[in-house]
Amino acid sequence: MLFLARHPMLDLYTVEGETDGSSLTMLVADDGSTLPYISSVVFPSGAVIRRKGSICALKAHCLIDRKADLIVVGANRLLLRNYARRGFHLIPKWINPYLPLTDHPDALIDKLDKSPKRDITRNLKKAEANGFDYEVTADPAWFDNFYNDMYVPYAQKRYGELAQIDSYERVKQAYTKGAGIIVKQHGKHVGGTIVYAQRNVMRNPYVGISDGDETVAREGASRVLYYYAMLLAHSWGCEGVNFGSTRPFLSDGVLKYKLKWGMQVRHDELSTAVFALAAPGLTKPAQKFLETNPFFRLTKQGYEIFKP
Repeated sequence: MLFLARHPMLDLYTVEGETDGSSLTMLVADDGSTLPYISSVVFPSGAVIRRKGSICALKAHCLIDRKADLIVVGANRLLLRNYARRGFHLIPKWINPYLPLTDHPDALIDKLDKSPKRDITRNLKKAEANGFDYEVTADPAWFDNFYNDMYVPYAQKRYGELAQIDSYERVKQAYTKGAGIIVKQHGKHVGGTIVYAQRNVMRNPYVGISDGDETVAREGASRVLYYYAMLLAHSWGCEGVNFGSTRPFLSDGVLKYKLKWGMQVRHDELSTAVFALAAPGLTKPAQKFLETNPFFRLTKQGYEIFKP
């Protein structure tokens, strides 16, 4: 109900461009956060966006009667029944991959399937060869360096205008509940993450790389953070690790890597932010997009991967 109070009307846009070698037209009813993200997913090379007015949030599911390859509506899961009846998929804007810690992290890696085990082992060996190591800190002085020189620039460089950056106060509140993991390369601080335990689960909501340096990230800094968080969680006696919010499309590189570790996507009753997606008539461009871009969708039982 809070969503409807904040967004009684949605801005309506047509978005046109090329995707997978085909021309595609998408109609988007935007709640203020849906249009930039879904446009970047469907049209990674850019698109032409035109505003077409507005529509009542309670009637936006009727857009499926309009002519377009894809219809996307910024919505709320409380409206699931309305959209499901009309043929929409309800897609969470964010999902939270969770890794159960049933054993030491090295033992968990040994139990992975051959391909992900090989990739993860190679990445960890590469990181070790590149001089990466870590330490755990609760030093208040470290936090300012993390927030200003790691977290903010990394989010801005990685996600651009789509970056969602939490406030200094909110991130510091998480830090005071737990600790920081400092990633070092040849002794130099090059990255870090904030972790804290909640109901015997380690949460890992904030990650940063010094100056957003993609070279350092590629050399292994971003990859070893998962492993270091797992090691610390195991030493704390946590039952698992929640590795923070991730976008729901499997084309997302971060989500792909998290799933390699055997992470699970669990149903989150508190997460209500979704968008509804439909492909009326299932045109060839829409079908090709759906086939090449599987995603997690919301069902009555929880989340499942949808691929036509």
